[in-house]
Amino acid sequence: MSLVVVSVSASTLRSNKRERRTLVGLILVLVPLLTACTVTEPTPPAPTGLVTYPLPEDWVGMAGLKVGTLAFVDNCLRFDDGDIPVFPDKLTTWDGTTLTFAGEEYRMGDEISLGGGSPVEGATVSIPIPKSCGNGIIIIVSPPSRAEG
Repeated sequence: MSLVVVSVSASTLRSNKRERRTLVGLILVLVPLLTACTVTEPTPPAPTGLVTYPLPEDWVGMAGLKVGTLAFVDNCLRFDDGDIPVFPDKLTTWDGTTLTFAGEEYRMGDEISLGGGSPVEGATVSIPIPKSCGNGIIIIVSPPSRAEG
């Protein structure tokens, strides 16, 4: 094995030292800028498709009964026959796959029995009924009777 000797002048060493200082300075400037540009995942929007109405404090149940199969069609939670349920907002959640109504969970394709009736004149819904829901019969879903709840 042979030894190689490299001759380095003092000016070359000073030049390398200057380059290292410049590089370190550049890193010290860039690192805070790069960390300030971190990417955070956006919060996903709340699932849509559930239509609700504001449940009044003095609610009473309606006598009609709707039995049907839940479906999610054209971004609309409805019955497979096209009827559109409008649920009481305080008793209903929807995460995009599971409907929870009055403490019971339902998935698409499940059969559900709901009390309710047609909307009365001047009734409002919390979320407007999307046009994509179609022209099915609107059913204002009644909360369970107070004896049940």
